Amino acid sequence: MRLITHPRTRAAVLAMACVALLGGCAGAPRENPALAEARDMYAEASANPQVVRHGGARLQEAERTLRRAERVWKEDKDLVESRHLSYVAKQQVAQARAQTEREIAAKEIIDLRRQQRQAQLQAQRERTRKAEQQAEFSALELRQAREDADRLARELEEIEARQTDRGLILTLHDVLFDVDSAEIRPGSLRNLRPLVRFMEEHPDYRVVVEGHTDNTGSSDYNERLSRNRAEAVAKHMVDLGLSSQRIRAVGRGENYPIAPNDSLAGRLQNRRVEVIVLPQDKAYEPGISGGG
Repeated sequence: MRLITHPRTRAAVLAMACVALLGGCAGAPRENPALAEARDMYAEASANPQVVRHGGARLQEAERTLRRAERVWKEDKDLVESRHLSYVAKQQVAQARAQTEREIAAKEIIDLRRQQRQAQLQAQRERTRKAEQQAEFSALELRQAREDADRLARELEEIEARQTDRGLILTLHDVLFDVDSAEIRPGSLRNLRPLVRFMEEHPDYRVVVEGHTDNTGSSDYNERLSRNRAEAVAKHMVDLGLSSQRIRAVGRGENYPIAPNDSLAGRLQNRRVEVIVLPQDKAYEPGISGGG
């Protein structure tokens, strides 16, 4: 390679390089639409008290990422990196909103289940009241009926189960698992301990654990996921002391929804595991559980 040694030639080359450099600087973008969009999206979310309450951790991550994007843009004019960080910040804001929607929907489901339990207990008390009106009841029979009703009410309240035409049903919703996972979240199955004690006191009962999903994804995938989740809950009950001979796990996939799948709250209700407690002589029937 031949080196340029003549002073005038070197000066000309340096001048051309400076012109090219200045031209590149003049062509650098003065605006950053991606960063502006991320700022607006973060500002809107942070102004929502529900998002701040339920998705605060993700919102803080978005704020830190947005500051990095602004610093990179202001100090280095690095358009590529600032765009990347702006995209990450928008994703974190979207995750904060999604977390908010999930928690609000889960609370609505919990409130609905509480109302259902209260209605079931009221129905049981009404049946007892009618039994009291029957003249053929002796004092002993009446007292026994009251005790049975109170005991059943206490047991149903303790295990959060409801009486249906398919048997006693305990519904465990999607908050047990992470998305697309069959691994049970730590501490999320505390209410199964009273159910196992109930089974110990009623040796003539058995359990069927049904897994259910919404209609997101293929039917084969949903059936496999629902079966894996049902098996995870069944194994947990065995670990708590229930005999494996008295429990069965099945996956029903998306075939038995209890709510429309066109909303987040509906899909959360459909993503569930149902623990069905049956007498030994009662046949197990898949389906949607109606009130008893």
